[in-house]
Amino acid sequence: HVLAGGKEELQPRIFPETHEEINEIMDGDKNKMKETEPEPVEEEDGSHLPPGMFEQSTIRRVILTLFFANLFFMLDMGILPAGSTVIKTDFKLDNAQFGSLGSVVYFGQTIGSALSSVVMRSCSPKYILLVCLVLNICSLISFTLTDIYPLLIVCRMCTGVFQIFFGIYMPVWADVYGSKRQKETWLTYLLISSPLGIIIGYGLCAGL
Repeated sequence: HVLAGGKEELQPRIFPETHEEINEIMDGDKNKMKETEPEPVEEEDGSHLPPGMFEQSTIRRVILTLFFANLFFMLDMGILPAGSTVIKTDFKLDNAQFGSLGSVVYFGQTIGSALSSVVMRSCSPKYILLVCLVLNICSLISFTLTDIYPLLIVCRMCTGVFQIFFGIYMPVWADVYGSKRQKETWLTYLLISSPLGIIIGYGLCAGL
């Protein structure tokens, strides 16, 4: 209370004084928190994506496409070392030349990795992967049609450059478009496609 001009004036109270007032304020705060708190949503397949973006069947087809594309890419990594004796004889290569032929693909993958972040931001990943797939096929066909050693090196390096775009984009796709339950499974399948392709490549070469 404040005395002003001989009269007693009541000032508004800032703090509650009774237990009833305190409980009333606390109940009001709880109701506000319930109103603003988002309701837990159980994640269904595809519920984490914006509506109308992709159907789950489309996403699964893309995952299968990436899986088999990477598997077939890796066949080459198994066939080359398994057929080293025949390749060295046919192309008249010594050990150093054959070693360079096998390792230059990793040099190409290093170049592709450095370029991928810039290229992926400049264009749609769909078109980039399609172009890389076509160019990878061209480099493999060129490799089988020539016996000139420098061209063989160039073809192998280009193969590594075009392959790595799929290897980089596969985990990104699985992480973005997979639900919490799907991500682990999809990443496992996509990552296992590389060693599986190499094993199949060894087996095919041994069978032939």
